[in-house]
Amino acid sequence: MIHFANPLALWALLALPVILAIHCLQERARRLRVSTLFLLERVAPESASGARFERLRNSLPLWLQLIAAALIAWLLAEPRWVRADSVQTVVVVLDSSASMSAFKDETKTALNRTLGRWSQNAVKTQWQVLETDPRKPTLYSGPQLDEALTALDRWQPMKGTHSADDAFMIARSFVKDGHGIVIHVTDHKVEVPSDIALLAVGVPKDNAGFSGIEVKLEQGRMKWRALVTNHGAATQLRTWWIEHKLTSEPTKSKLDLQAGQSVAIQGELPSDVEQATLHLEGDLFPLDDQLPMQKPVERAVRIDARVGGESGELLKKMIAALPDVVFTKDQPDVTLAEIGTETGTDAILIDTPAPKDAKLDAAMVVAESHALTRELNWMGLLTPKPSGMTLLDSDTPLLWKGETALAFLRRTITADGKPVQQLLLNWDLAQSNAHRWPALLLMLQRHLEALRAGMDGERAGNYELNERIELRTKSGLQMVMNQVSEAFVERAPERVGFFEVKQGEQRLVRGASHFADAREANLRECSSADTTESRRTEAALRETEADPLKALWVLLVLGCLMGAWGAGKK
Repeated sequence: MIHFANPLALWALLALPVILAIHCLQERARRLRVSTLFLLERVAPESASGARFERLRNSLPLWLQLIAAALIAWLLAEPRWVRADSVQTVVVVLDSSASMSAFKDETKTALNRTLGRWSQNAVKTQWQVLETDPRKPTLYSGPQLDEALTALDRWQPMKGTHSADDAFMIARSFVKDGHGIVIHVTDHKVEVPSDIALLAVGVPKDNAGFSGIEVKLEQGRMKWRALVTNHGAATQLRTWWIEHKLTSEPTKSKLDLQAGQSVAIQGELPSDVEQATLHLEGDLFPLDDQLPMQKPVERAVRIDARVGGESGELLKKMIAALPDVVFTKDQPDVTLAEIGTETGTDAILIDTPAPKDAKLDAAMVVAESHALTRELNWMGLLTPKPSGMTLLDSDTPLLWKGETALAFLRRTITADGKPVQQLLLNWDLAQSNAHRWPALLLMLQRHLEALRAGMDGERAGNYELNERIELRTKSGLQMVMNQVSEAFVERAPERVGFFEVKQGEQRLVRGASHFADAREANLRECSSADTTESRRTEAALRETEADPLKALWVLLVLGCLMGAWGAGKK
């Protein structure tokens, strides 16, 4: 195989038709009629009417000039020969973002062209096809280009906007000593490291689809409200309808969506309908054209209230205001008690009552960046001075008042070896404004929701694609979707539809997974770019060797030029 280090020099071959044109030009002699020959001046003939094209005459100078021009173009192009022992590794890193599902055909076409060229760089090529989602297995690893391209059929991009840095780190480990390249395939121009080539295959496209869903239960009936968004730059007229077990001929409705407009649609389903699917007339991005809905069933959190006094009553009122909470002493999930009380369950513990004459502490409340406290306003929370409790290594502080922890999480082990989590509120609620401060109520709700996610018992709900699902039971779990069972990895499926999570024959979760990433659904910013060809030329220089006959071609050029000049003089 031959590579040219300077392929643009092949334009020098245009000299060949120029030489042929010159040799076709002949001078026309001027005809002069005279009566006697002695009147004709003995001078060289002159052309009066200019040159004209005549039949090409075969001559030695012509062939020598053509050979010299071809050899000069060859030398300027700098031909290089692929070494017999050349080996390279080409790693393709496919963007796992959901928007790439709209460009699968463009990706296959671009890779077929690009990888075909790279296969000419070396005698042996090792192909690696990866995804930017680190949880996905390698799509292909081997020496066969056809199989590497076929592996693209198994590529299912479903992930939201994410970083490809981890995938780049893995890809670099396959390319040894610069013999090869890492090619990042995506749908828009992005900044990539200098040692990685970019192949962007996107083009701006219009798309409209579902961008959110809210499902509520009212008197046993499922009420839903969905948002339809036109992510495109033009007005779109779309048809939508809903299907469930009681519909034989669904009623279809029209939506007139202006550019960038979002429209809410809503409805109510019969009480015996537990699953339904919203449909939108399809387009090039099918992920957001279906919206399955599952009738929600929340596992109630059982609360054992062992705390009394004014502070205890305030805490119970706040807990009672939260949804899906039941006070019971029968197999409780969470215990309300004072700090220092031994509990066999997860717990919310409050400080013992402060003296009646205790003064409010003027120190500012500072919140840690934690899921329970993030984006909540704690600036106006007034409390007495908290008790000087010592934090353990396993404790996670949430709120600070000066140098003392005002609230923190503690993970501990019960007497029977059961791991539990305790939320400690290290102040007297009755002598503070906490019961009137929304941030505390929201923190308690977040804490109970986190505990609920890990509780046993069947529940049902609606989840975004790949959303995390917390279950206390970890072993032997299977996720069943479309009658296909696979190991449960604590996340909702990456496909749109209905699913179940089971442990043996016991069903723990019934759910519906839907796509709701507006950033990935917006295809207007998609674009194309290709930096692989310049990298291929650089890589070819490392896997090839210079033309060993270069000196001979130079001598031939000189010989042809001298021969053409000498033949012309003769």
